[in-house]
Amino acid sequence: MLGDEQERPSLRDVRSDHKARSLGYVRSDHKARSLRYVRTMTHERAFWFPAFFAVLRHPRLWATAARQAGRAVPRRWWGRPPFLPLPSRPYVQFRLETAFGVHGTPTGDDVVRYLHWCRDAEAVRRSA
Repeated sequence: MLGDEQERPSLRDVRSDHKARSLGYVRSDHKARSLRYVRTMTHERAFWFPAFFAVLRHPRLWATAARQAGRAVPRRWWGRPPFLPLPSRPYVQFRLETAFGVHGTPTGDDVVRYLHWCRDAEAVRRSA
């Protein structure tokens, strides 16, 4: 669940806010300098599996989903652990938080609606 404390990675080697956010640390207070580790919804199976299967049911969105997934992958992903083409945790967290709020939980249908919107926006851009 979002906001639950869990076993945390070590902060010993974290030297920047960006690195701390990529490990799942967030500021507990904007004025405070302390960081706390919260479990985010960005890489949880509870979100990704239903989203994947919702998209799987819409073959017309497969190309759009592949394009959007490719756009979310950071450059030179092969040079950083975990050496997989995964979007960065802070990026996904930011996108989900701006769309659904801090405690909002997206569903597979939300992903399908987003992909429909992306497909329509690309069609409008191409026709202009």
